[in-house]
Amino acid sequence: MVEKFGTVKNQLTIIAIFAGVAEISGTGILPFIAPNIQELYVWFLMIFPFTLVVIFFATLNLNHKVLYAPSDYKDENNFVKSFETASPEDTFNKNNDEIDAMASEEFKKLSKKEKKYTAISYERIIKNDIRATYLLAEELVFAKLQQEFNGVTQREIVINKNPRFVFDGAITSPDGIKFIEVKYARKSTMNRLNDSIRAMEKGISYLDDTTKKKAKFILAIVTEEEYPQTLLHKYFERIKELPASVDLRLFKLSDLEKEFSVQR
Repeated sequence: MVEKFGTVKNQLTIIAIFAGVAEISGTGILPFIAPNIQELYVWFLMIFPFTLVVIFFATLNLNHKVLYAPSDYKDENNFVKSFETASPEDTFNKNNDEIDAMASEEFKKLSKKEKKYTAISYERIIKNDIRATYLLAEELVFAKLQQEFNGVTQREIVINKNPRFVFDGAITSPDGIKFIEVKYARKSTMNRLNDSIRAMEKGISYLDDTTKKKAKFILAIVTEEEYPQTLLHKYFERIKELPASVDLRLFKLSDLEKEFSVQR
């Protein structure tokens, strides 16, 4: 439910102030305009509010969520619920490029004889194994963060429809909303983390400025090996350049499996 605020908290207040100031100031300067352009200016004063109202109701009809910030809701969890849930197809296709890259590197390790006789079936097995591990990594990270923040979790949320962008999930807790993106990396794809940071930056860009300031973003990286320190330093510096508060978290899959008693 949306609350009323006395100060400038969201886009609706800004639109109202802008429209009011524009009309009052526009009417006030009318007597000082040259007579030959007063008629044109009067038409502008009549058409401008009508156009503003049409655009406002078009936005209200097509994408009303952009008019509200998280703080406009009594329960910020309702703000997260206002986002569409990703379809199974969205979820399946989201990390395909990374999974393909990992599968390709694993397949290269096969001998020529193995490739000759098991190329189709073994490559598919590798890919399915990586996808299963990726999903396990996501589940364990969300379990870990749920323990930390003790909030309400919503998975696979669509931030933008065209182009389509999906965050792995969000957790709403008393101290605000955290949008979460989880990446599983093997040794062969550790250098692709920059792509993940760019994807996070793209997702943040689709949110309004108020949400960017109030929400926190977590990029969780799950690996089976230690991350090279030189790469880590570069990525932490890159994170600082993002237009929001982004926390880069590193997890070892074996540690998460041990903590939640998962055996593979």
